[in-house]
Amino acid sequence: MALLGALFIGFSLAILGSGGAIITIPVLVYGTGMPEKEAIMSSLIVVGVLSLLSSLKNPFTKNINIRLLLAFGVPSVLGAYLGADAAVDAPVITQLIVLSFFMYIAGGKMLFSTRTPKIKQTPTTLFPIFIVGGFVGFLTGFVGVGGGFLIVPALILAAGLQFDEALATSLILITLNAIFGLTGYLTSSPDQFFALRWADLTQVILLGAIGVLFGGRLRTFFPQTYMTRLFGALLMIISTVFVFNQIL
Repeated sequence: MALLGALFIGFSLAILGSGGAIITIPVLVYGTGMPEKEAIMSSLIVVGVLSLLSSLKNPFTKNINIRLLLAFGVPSVLGAYLGADAAVDAPVITQLIVLSFFMYIAGGKMLFSTRTPKIKQTPTTLFPIFIVGGFVGFLTGFVGVGGGFLIVPALILAAGLQFDEALATSLILITLNAIFGLTGYLTSSPDQFFALRWADLTQVILLGAIGVLFGGRLRTFFPQTYMTRLFGALLMIISTVFVFNQIL
């Protein structure tokens, strides 16, 4: 499972600009046997490295909207730092329930979406983008996900970006959120950070990097709607299994 899961993390990030990060914790927990609290912190490392690699390989990087990147990114990275700081003392069951809830909601939106939203003009006021960025950042730090499954829809629906622009911007924001989330952990709990299972993390990152390379090459051959719905179904299944495992 660790092998396939790690490959899919990178594959999803390259194709969708999101999604792979949210299954990193299940891959680390069930694939490597890592304790949940350690997996939440470790996932930020995996997510940050693979998102950066995917961003460097992304052919649409030149389409990044710098204005929106700053409006979303500044509150997002601050939120990631605060979320990670709050997560240090939070019960792991709370973190996993929050993660499962948002996985299920995001999966449902992806699976049952029947149309592509109309592209709007970039909004003149960036206050809604600022608020959404702070929320996504806090979630990133608190539950150890990249937040791309929220960033991409937010940039399309609230900011009016086309998918390719949202994809490129999302990967950079995920990388920044992961870095600041890790900074929050490092300052609040340095002993836990240095005690991470770096051998397992390195293996997952290397396999994920292979997924990024293949995903970038195959992205143009897969219908976007099909891939989005397939991933949505996977998210709902994983979140359901996660909740049942915690209850039972």
